[in-house]
Amino acid sequence: MRDDVETYVRTSLICQQDKANHQKKADLLQPLPIPKRPCESVSMDFISVLPKVGDLGSIIVVVDRVSKYATFIAAPKHVTAERTAHLFFKHVVKYWGLPKDIVSDGDSRFTLGTVDAHSTTQPHNSADQQPSPTNVGLPQS
Repeated sequence: MRDDVETYVRTSLICQQDKANHQKKADLLQPLPIPKRPCESVSMDFISVLPKVGDLGSIIVVVDRVSKYATFIAAPKHVTAERTAHLFFKHVVKYWGLPKDIVSDGDSRFTLGTVDAHSTTQPHNSADQQPSPTNVGLPQS
């Protein structure tokens, strides 16, 4: 009988309309500060719906927020945070230096202890539109 009551409450229109909202009210979205120089701030995103080639099955897209220069890094389909950091240093920091901040969609693989990580909300990452136009010709995850 308990299952029947739970099903009724979960599917009943009246029960759903009278349900109390316990969520904290969301703050207003704040625009990201505009970087002063190239390579000071980058946006990062994963494209992971690609056919697997060897052990590679995703692409890390890194876009400089000032110059819009994009770097595409081939990565394993299930890449760890450590491997992401290694690839980031090998393909981005080596040539352009360490950025002051990284803008991402909140993926834990982008959290590096040495820089400020700014996250955008998912799936409405309107604060970070850098990788999106760059990824137009690529399959989306």
